[in-house]
Amino acid sequence: MLAVQQTFGGNDAPPTMSSLEIESLTGSRHDNVKVAIERIAAKGAISLPAMQGVKVQRERRAETVDAYIFTGDKGRRDSIIVVAAVAADPPRCHSNVLHI
Repeated sequence: MLAVQQTFGGNDAPPTMSSLEIESLTGSRHDNVKVAIERIAAKGAISLPAMQGVKVQRERRAETVDAYIFTGDKGRRDSIIVVAAVAADPPRCHSNVLHI
């Protein structure tokens, strides 16, 4: 489980949402979320957000992960688009095993 930074809403700081938080919301892998953000931005549906190192606490260690950071009202709109797109795109299984 990731330690989450500040999310949209709340205090006086500009609202933010990271690609790590989108990973957590959708259950998708972070690398897949970042690819989805880049793909959607390339199509012009969103603006490519800034990337920033975000400290996360994994099970036994802390690490810094490069994550896209959506900020402000435009970032809120863009992050909603990304969440909807990632949630609607089921993960692809590359094995021949049928999962039921």
